[in-house]
Amino acid sequence: MVAWRRWDDVPDPPLPWLIGTARNLLSEDRRSLARGQRLNDRLALLAGMARVAEDVAETAFARERALAALASLTEDQREALLLVSWDGLSICEAAEVLELRVGAFRARLHRGRAALEAATAHHPRPTTAPATDPARVLARLSHEENR
Repeated sequence: MVAWRRWDDVPDPPLPWLIGTARNLLSEDRRSLARGQRLNDRLALLAGMARVAEDVAETAFARERALAALASLTEDQREALLLVSWDGLSICEAAEVLELRVGAFRARLHRGRAALEAATAHHPRPTTAPATDPARVLARLSHEENR
């Protein structure tokens, strides 16, 4: 399009001028896309900062519920759950830490998860509190303390 509009300005031979013009147009397009991406990044940052913070009372209730459920478990069950969900170990790594066979650790972890679920059923949340999974609260607590 540029060559047709500026036909009188096209030198002889036209190939170097056409290649240079094409490169300039591509560079301009890339700069425009980069500006648009930077704008999108800024808007996403502002949207993230503008999100309403979670209510402190709701977080405290969820934390209390998770800690109460954990306290109701046996020490073996609690240790198995924490090694996997809090410390982020794989089942094989956690079994090695506890010097157990992988199958035995899986069974302990399964019993711990079942007991945790039963314990959270005994501590129903009020209708004003968010539906928070105790394992997620534990993971969030771990993340917050590691900062």
